[in-house]
Amino acid sequence: MGLGGGGESFRAFRSRSRGKRIEDYFNDWESISPNLRKYVLIAYKNSLIDGYPGGWFKPQQTITRAETSALLMKVWQSPAMEKVVFE
Repeated sequence: MGLGGGGESFRAFRSRSRGKRIEDYFNDWESISPNLRKYVLIAYKNSLIDGYPGGWFKPQQTITRAETSALLMKVWQSPAMEKVVFE
């Protein structure tokens, strides 16, 4: 599930500001659950996920430990985390 980090070489192949629809970024967008497409697009536009080379997201592929770690680090380091209060 192209989350970036580990495994294959992960990079953004298309400008994150170019399009407004998920099909503007991922070739296999139809394989992403319609209920989740909005969230995948938000995560992509906020650089939390990148996808796989060639513009693929691979939503049916199992996420690896390395990809999970990379995603968690990106979330933890994101500006949104500054607003989270841990008690």
